[in-house]
Order: sequence, then C-alpha cells, then structure tokens
Amino acid sequence: MAVSSTATIATVTVTLSTIIATVRTIKQTAEDELIPKGISKDNLAVLIAVSIMIASLALSKL
Repeated sequence: MAVSSTATIATVTVTLSTIIATVRTIKQTAEDELIPKGISKDNLAVLIAVSIMIASLALSKL
C-alpha cells in the first residue's frame, strides 16, 4: 500500500509539534515546581517526549 508524500509530511509535522509541545509542558511544570527540576533538563525532557511518541506509535500497531 503506497502512502502519499502529503500524508507522510503531515505525520512528521504533527509528531514534531507534539514533541515540542510536550517538552515545553515538562519544562513549565518543573518551573512551577509540580515535578522535580531534574526532569526538565533539555536532553531528559526530549527523551521523555520521544519515548511517549514511540510508545503511542507501538500501541497503535496492536
């Protein structure tokens, strides 16, 4: 089954915007002291967001 390039670009765009929004949410939550500040470090926040996206992708394949 062929996937159009438009669908692929849309999926990548939505994924990247979700990762960016999640990282910003994690940083703001840490700034408000609702979660430990160590979680809001750049690399860790990105790792958390990417892990969530990969897990949701894996769950959608079930």
